[in-house]
Amino acid sequence: MSNKLITRSPEFTELLKRSGSLDPKIASAATYEFAKALDLPIRDGILSGDITGGIMETVPLEINATPEFPLSFLAPGTENDYVAYSIPNHGYIPQRSIEGDYVMLPSWSIGNSQDWPLRYARNARWDVVGKAMEVYNAGYVKKINDNVWHLILAAGADRNIVVLDSDAAGGQFTKRVVSLG
Repeated sequence: MSNKLITRSPEFTELLKRSGSLDPKIASAATYEFAKALDLPIRDGILSGDITGGIMETVPLEINATPEFPLSFLAPGTENDYVAYSIPNHGYIPQRSIEGDYVMLPSWSIGNSQDWPLRYARNARWDVVGKAMEVYNAGYVKKINDNVWHLILAAGADRNIVVLDSDAAGGQFTKRVVSLG
């Protein structure tokens, strides 16, 4: 995330300075408003540097929605169980209720935090705020990337897929390791 995404208007600069106030009430209120103002640039920058987007699919869910994914209604060997009916010109159309199994995935929250000394806020140090936002975004990206690669490695290990790239340093994750896997 670049410092260019943060508006350096006089009002916003004053808000940053008030967030560093020694009066806790003023600082708290200003910090809340400052965080609201940074909300959009932070959300826009989270996916920057993502190296796993082409591997895993992101499925957005509503808050407190159950991460449940239905399996195919038609399982191998059950093809003859699903039939259509011929119906007369009058009368009720037959109904058929179809159910299937589903997979429920455990989910978890990811959190991050960035703080800086209040003297930077009082002095409106935009360079510090910009760098803090870059580190904030990088923390989310790293966590998501790590989660995806750990999942891939665990899936391979669960299937007894062990690969070795003799040209790589110990513990190094290389293209050869991926292609052999």
